[in-house]
Amino acid sequence: MSTKYPVFKAAAVRATPVILDRDATIEKSCKFIKEAADNGAKLVAFPEGYIPGYPAWFYTRNLFDIGPWYHRLYQNSVEIPSPAIQRLSQCAKENEVYVCTSITEKDGGSLYLAQIWFDPKGNLIGKHRKMRCSSGERLIWGDGEGSMFPVMDTEIGRLGGLLCWEHLVPSNLAVMNGLNEQVHVASWPNCDVLPNDTEIASRYYAMSTQTFVLQCASFLTDEAKKEFFVNQETIDFISSFPYCDTCIYDPNGVVISNVVSGPNEGIAYADIDISKIINSKYMIDPAGHYANKYISVNLYTGENPFLKKLGGDGKQNTISYEEINAVEEL
Repeated sequence: MSTKYPVFKAAAVRATPVILDRDATIEKSCKFIKEAADNGAKLVAFPEGYIPGYPAWFYTRNLFDIGPWYHRLYQNSVEIPSPAIQRLSQCAKENEVYVCTSITEKDGGSLYLAQIWFDPKGNLIGKHRKMRCSSGERLIWGDGEGSMFPVMDTEIGRLGGLLCWEHLVPSNLAVMNGLNEQVHVASWPNCDVLPNDTEIASRYYAMSTQTFVLQCASFLTDEAKKEFFVNQETIDFISSFPYCDTCIYDPNGVVISNVVSGPNEGIAYADIDISKIINSKYMIDPAGHYANKYISVNLYTGENPFLKKLGGDGKQNTISYEEINAVEEL
């Protein structure tokens, strides 16, 4: 029997959160998920730190001037499991879609930047934490670890994702390629920091790993700028950074969707045919026939928490829909 190469519609969402309001942002997410599902999408993806919003204030505020915003972010972060996870799980199940969204996760006493994945049955099937947070993000989030580097085998393909400048780290790309990823969610924040870095990194990722890439970006509203930044000078500074687009690339780095750009919300759609990857793998497979046999990359998939647990096989534990919804609100 021949291997199946599915064809399906994917949706990359461009949207702004309800500023530092977890529950309202989740409800907004569910509206976009329903809209995408009603339009035939089987995978719906969101920008970086979407729930409850990317903490852009660190761009211009000093270390001792972020307390009030950090408090709000902390109080609106997402724990796993929790009623917030229940709502996202229910939404994925009701609309029978895969959902990849990005959250500020609270685990113990610390915050982490994460991507989480739900399947069409509402199961939480994967979680990735940003391995090394960028510049001022280190004031907000802790780092991830190799046990949270999943590529999930599903009926629509092998799904994975990274966050923002993780796409600029060659070892990250080597690992994801070695895991034979096919459809990739590239979650980005609200602007380009380097010239065209979002587009360049996402397109290069698509070409170098032979994957379809959903480039999901947000933007800062005027309301958010007034909320986060101290004066007009800093608002003008942050406004000088260009918008990054939301779109979908094929394994050749070519845009195959509509493009949603500027201060506009919307959804980029594309039909994804996994068999198109075959041509790209014929040309280049850096984890296979095109690999440099004299260079190797190691991925330690055991857990590495402060409180050590010896061992670990690196497998992601699925949290079923039933287990998620057994959690009672405190």
